Amino acid sequence: MKNLIYLLLVIPLLALSCSKNDSAKGSETVEVQISAEVPNVMGTRATPTTVNTVYCAVFENNAEITSLRKAIDITDGTIVYTPRLIKGRTYDIVFWASKAGSYNVTDLCNITRNPSVAEADFDAFTAKTSITVEGNFSSHITLQRPLAQLIMGVTPEDWSAVANPDTFNMVPTTIEVNIENGNPAFNALTGMAEGNETITYNLDVTGAEFTCESKTYKSIAMLYVMPEIDESTFSLSYTLKDQNGTPIRENAQIPFVPFERNYQTNVVGGLLTGTLTYTFTFEDQFLTDEEHKVEL
Repeated sequence: MKNLIYLLLVIPLLALSCSKNDSAKGSETVEVQISAEVPNVMGTRATPTTVNTVYCAVFENNAEITSLRKAIDITDGTIVYTPRLIKGRTYDIVFWASKAGSYNVTDLCNITRNPSVAEADFDAFTAKTSITVEGNFSSHITLQRPLAQLIMGVTPEDWSAVANPDTFNMVPTTIEVNIENGNPAFNALTGMAEGNETITYNLDVTGAEFTCESKTYKSIAMLYVMPEIDESTFSLSYTLKDQNGTPIRENAQIPFVPFERNYQTNVVGGLLTGTLTYTFTFEDQFLTDEEHKVEL
């Protein structure tokens, strides 16, 4: 009798085990192929892009399937991502392209900047597509910048007024820019910039000349900002120091600076001396319409 009871208890467990194995074997997987072309022209007029890696991931019900994560080097301008997915299910496929090491991409729902990286290396592109798997599938997708670019510049006369040896001999050398209520993180699954805190940029001043609306300026800052999907407005402050670390202009305030993804905001004018005067201008893209996107 004891032996019989034991067998009766074991039989349902065996049946359950077989049922799970049969269910797993019955899941049909198919290959999803997404080809990606990353043109060499990707970048800005002022700062050539250093983007060299595309991070690809698959999410189901807002959770990443970590075994399908792949980082693909951009070598010949083309990448192909080919995950195998279960037929009949719906997935989100997410892409983030940047220079390797410039961002922390361990969690693509919380992408943050690596503070030890130079500002010119923070260019990035992203995209997401949702698919319901019905059979073998191939597709193309376009990555776009989730970033805005800020250029700050002064007139040659304003620069000379402080830097000339015959005046103050204070050459603008470093600048600290603080973006108030900024977004320190990006969620590639939702496409949203997230967080609300002051973001500090410590930059070298190049003094390189650039043209804005047919006028020449000397650059004192170039940096990337993460705005919301629509146009965002941030207030900023900056402190400029000379070659000896002496402040030229300290904690100068510029309120309500407009930013928009894939647009360049120029703040130009008399940012060094006297009464703070400046002008906002928008470049409608970092490059021309044909060059500002990454075609996938």
